[in-house]
Amino acid sequence: GKQIGVLKNPSMVLSIIIVIFLNGAIFGFYSYISDFMGTITDINAESISLFLLFYGLANIVGNVMAGKLLSINAKRSIILMPFALLVSYICLFIVGEWIGAMVIVILILGVLAGIASNNMQYMIADAAPEAPDFANGMFLTSANLGTTIGTAICGAFITEMGTRYSVFGSLFFLIASIVFVYLRVRVAHIRKQVNINIVTE
Repeated sequence: GKQIGVLKNPSMVLSIIIVIFLNGAIFGFYSYISDFMGTITDINAESISLFLLFYGLANIVGNVMAGKLLSINAKRSIILMPFALLVSYICLFIVGEWIGAMVIVILILGVLAGIASNNMQYMIADAAPEAPDFANGMFLTSANLGTTIGTAICGAFITEMGTRYSVFGSLFFLIASIVFVYLRVRVAHIRKQVNINIVTE
């Protein structure tokens, strides 16, 4: 009961929604990245495998960077991440046909995805420090839900408009995540002010 009670915390609810949208944006498109590179960038299967290797290695770099960024200023990292991803996906849509530019964008996306993954887990854990095991379970559940919904939305754009427009699904999810990140920051700020007033009184 105590563990489930953390779901009454607005910060936890908002964090779960943010994870769904952010993970949906990242893995919704990633589910179709091979098709995108084969169809739009027009590269062969061997080159696509190399691109995905670069992406994975960049993801590891992002994981290392995430810890440092969160320790320096967690709030700033959480706020800026959706904007950084949004710009990167817009660039991906624009330069999709150019191999050289795609290499750069894929590397950047790999790094950002690694940072975002840590940011998402941090948000969930930060919202429920008294229930770490339950928070971890909620992170995995909301991340998987985001992947499922994101893949479906990006797939719908492919069906209706073509492979290039699968990026639109990610853009939609990122815009939504920006809204909810703002709300989470506001809620945290209000709760902090209330606590300060209580202590002062």
